[in-house]
Amino acid sequence: MYRYAILWCLLLYILVSLPLYSQTGTLSWQEQTRFSTATPNAFRYGYHTFGNVAMMNANNSFDMMATFATRPTTSPLPGMWGMSMMFPSGILPFAQGLGFIRTGYDSLAVVDWRYAIAFGGKSGGIGIGYGWSTGDDTLFKRSGQLTFSFMQRNNDLSSTGYTRIQPLRDFAIGDNVFELSIRPLSNYRLTLYGDVAYYDRNPLPNTDSSRLRYSVGGIIEPINGLRINGRYFSDKRLSVGVDIGLGALGFAFHQHNNSSTTEYNTYTLHLGGDDRSITSAMSSPHRYVNMSLLGGIKYQRYQLFDNSRTLLETLEQLEEIRNDNTVYGVVLNCSGMNIADEMMWELREHLQLIHKAGKQVVIYIDRVDLSDYYFASVASKIVLDPVGSIYLGGYASGRTYMKRTLEKIGVGYDELRFFKYKSAAEGFARTDMSEGEREQRTKLLQDRYDLASSGIASARKLSKQMFDSLLDAKMMLLPEEAIKLGFADTLARFDDLSEVVKKIDPEAMMSSMRFVGSNREVGDERWGNDESIAVIYAIGACSMDGGINARSLVHDVESAANNPAIKAIVLRVDSPGGDPLASDLIAKALLTAKKKKKPVIVSQGVVAGSGGYWLSMNADVIVAAPNTITGSIGVISSFFYTKWLADTAGLNFDVVKIGKFSDIGLGPDFMGLASIPARGYTTEERTQREQDIRAMYKDFVARVASGRNKDTSVIANIAQGRVWSGTDGKNIGLVDEIGGLADAINIAKQKAGIQGKANIIELPAQRLIDFNQFMPKLIGVSVPLVQQNPMLDLFKFRLENNGKPMVMMPLEWDEEITK
Repeated sequence: MYRYAILWCLLLYILVSLPLYSQTGTLSWQEQTRFSTATPNAFRYGYHTFGNVAMMNANNSFDMMATFATRPTTSPLPGMWGMSMMFPSGILPFAQGLGFIRTGYDSLAVVDWRYAIAFGGKSGGIGIGYGWSTGDDTLFKRSGQLTFSFMQRNNDLSSTGYTRIQPLRDFAIGDNVFELSIRPLSNYRLTLYGDVAYYDRNPLPNTDSSRLRYSVGGIIEPINGLRINGRYFSDKRLSVGVDIGLGALGFAFHQHNNSSTTEYNTYTLHLGGDDRSITSAMSSPHRYVNMSLLGGIKYQRYQLFDNSRTLLETLEQLEEIRNDNTVYGVVLNCSGMNIADEMMWELREHLQLIHKAGKQVVIYIDRVDLSDYYFASVASKIVLDPVGSIYLGGYASGRTYMKRTLEKIGVGYDELRFFKYKSAAEGFARTDMSEGEREQRTKLLQDRYDLASSGIASARKLSKQMFDSLLDAKMMLLPEEAIKLGFADTLARFDDLSEVVKKIDPEAMMSSMRFVGSNREVGDERWGNDESIAVIYAIGACSMDGGINARSLVHDVESAANNPAIKAIVLRVDSPGGDPLASDLIAKALLTAKKKKKPVIVSQGVVAGSGGYWLSMNADVIVAAPNTITGSIGVISSFFYTKWLADTAGLNFDVVKIGKFSDIGLGPDFMGLASIPARGYTTEERTQREQDIRAMYKDFVARVASGRNKDTSVIANIAQGRVWSGTDGKNIGLVDEIGGLADAINIAKQKAGIQGKANIIELPAQRLIDFNQFMPKLIGVSVPLVQQNPMLDLFKFRLENNGKPMVMMPLEWDEEITK
């Protein structure tokens, strides 16, 4: 937030200063760009608000430059110093900037201010700026001015630009500047450039200067972060200098000479925007990156006041750690970690790649269960807290059955279930698990255990038989026993991990993630836009206006399909299903995208069953983790109605109707809390509903068969509402590849023919703010605006969709998504 404070301070200074000074002249292009290393179009982000203001589009982070010029005592030129900064908007395609240049002799000076806004992106855009001046106008005549700029970078080879500087006092005069920059090697190692400025007035007052002026030059970057610059002007002046980048910090020195002597020298401090660092070419300490996994991992964070960790961001960070040659390892604090098993598997796979790259993975744990320990077992060194524990336990899955509860309160419930494994409604219809539910849950748990136990045994070099026997012999391992049995390597608290790492690598230096990324591409590394991939999140129950919000999500899918800059779509599905209309709306939009020759890849997360699988079925490739819950191809319905609840509550309900079935679903209103139908289905109504469900099931199977390019008999044999693990899903043809979100993105790149880095566009757009965090605390506990009760949410969802055929799994599976 500090940068916003700086901006507001500057604006306040301007407002105070405006009434004090007059404005009667303008700075020429040459005067405005005196501090620039090269013509603005050629070098990084130009000078923000001075020169070609459209260049601000090329940056995606806060950037600031402070510059001053020194001159020989005999020089007639005035002294100059200035500052310029720019602020990207975030998710919106525009940037804004503010800057000033002070020109003067001792106490006689003028300050030229510029504010500009630029629209577009890396490949091009436009910019509009406004300029005004404050200060002494006895020697420096100023007036307000407008700047109109254009920038185009369609490829790696060339960059073009145009700027019009328009004085407000006289629209008949102004400056017109054309810029051309070329990268002969198609990279940043060598840039050649030139600009031509035609002035409607003399660009340098009190001289015989020509109205047509030009400059040519070049920039060489022999090693990352070291740039040598040279620029020749048509009036026979020469500028030479050097630029040094240190990541978010940079320095520059340039000497400006005329035909006989040095006119002035400029010094620049650069802060903010990423740059290549000269230190990447030098020897550096063995850096170990500290990362904390406290709390959960979300898919998207709010734009404001939310520092939550997201899945894609964390995967990208681990990838940067693996690729950064200055990083020798990562140190993870897993205390308080509460991450869904599927997401932990994705992170574990990336940590395994770091380990295979020859880097250390040090993981600290305190109290962990089997899933958490499976994640930690990937470490080259497991550090257990001296009073910590490892709870082996195993896996169990239970379900609450409420048939007797409904009977006690006088509510009837009709489960319309015609497929063995379609168990979504049995929680209200039975007192225990059905045979199909028990069978599929047992198989899922076995697959989950096999994944964890084999992974632990392999990583810790334990016998699988020994691990299996230990599971039933010990509930929990205390620290000393964990060391003895090989489940941990050393005991220490997280604060002491630096000493643990020093024992592994005496040259180790602890570092944070902000200093990682010596191999990361920065803004000017390649010209033109990176080809884009849209990552679209379909999270929660399939619903038109809740859960995945299909009514609005379909517009995101259509927008991505119609955007020529987006070359592929990755749909991340984490949904137990729900409304078939919501599912089909998205599935059809994805099918349309495929018809436009746009690859569609689905990444299945924790749960992608029933309606969640409907979302997936038309993809070119379906990617799932081994512990993803997928499948559940089936249709079910259920119907609540009141038996004697209304009588007990003293409610009478009467109805008039036109149409034999028109009163289905009508019932007494319980004080505005809920409305429950007054009667159950008749035999005829239930028969018709069964016919509907079976017809929808047949259609669902046919759609999956078409989407998966398989015979309907093959899909029918694995349907019946049966849920499968990702591993089994691949074996039976419901899944194409085992992997996570990063793997899906890589497949999308391959399918789209993207060779280099892809720009990731995440949709839906991030929401602005979570107001729950501002609610007061009651006895130290935050009270959210809306209390979440899974059982009440389930009951509400059932009532809202009472009697409707649904493509859904038990909503309890949805809890894992938000773990």
